[in-house]
Amino acid sequence: MEGGNVFPDVVPFAQKNAQSIFNTVQKIMPQGIQLLPVGSAGHKAMSGDMDVQVDEKQVMEYFSSQDPKAARAALKQYFINNSLESALTGINVHVKVPSPEGFAQVDIMFVSNAKNVSQFHNHDYANTQYKGAHKHIVLSSLAKYTVTVDHPQGFIWSAFQGLKDRATKEFVTDDPTAVAQMLVAPDATVADLRSVEAIVAKLPQDQYGKLKDAQETLAKEGVTL
Repeated sequence: MEGGNVFPDVVPFAQKNAQSIFNTVQKIMPQGIQLLPVGSAGHKAMSGDMDVQVDEKQVMEYFSSQDPKAARAALKQYFINNSLESALTGINVHVKVPSPEGFAQVDIMFVSNAKNVSQFHNHDYANTQYKGAHKHIVLSSLAKYTVTVDHPQGFIWSAFQGLKDRATKEFVTDDPTAVAQMLVAPDATVADLRSVEAIVAKLPQDQYGKLKDAQETLAKEGVTL
């Protein structure tokens, strides 16, 4: 879902400068619209861009847009009107902002209920050997094989929407605590979703079989679970 370098003259930025870059964009944003940082920027020594999420409903309401597509276009134009280069790709609005290294690219992803969804993208980078994408592969495997009375065919995991019923495709929940307790353990918390290691540590051993799809998928990448 990441856009890569949309602007040809942006450069990587150091970990120590991530917060100031985020603050710059948040200050420019329309009043009342909160950006939620996700991804590895600020956690790695150097980052090529910064990923943040925004609640599409907030932006739609501010610009009186009829749909998310129109809201993204309105936000892009808002940045341009404030003398910042901006571009659109998919569900992202990209903006080029000054940084101590030159210019940095910030990718603003529009999601529904960003306050909850953003928590699925906050990873414990300091205590894991896995990527954030690997964690979502694990959650997808757990969702597939978690069967309940109300959901006898299991669930589908969406990193940007939460849990859906596998049979009906109907939305179930995007509450992080509910997801943790349904997929990992009855007493699990949001903290138990912060890395692959945290998930496996909390998962009861008699549930390890639910990880088989994740093991097979990661093995194709040369990654051992």
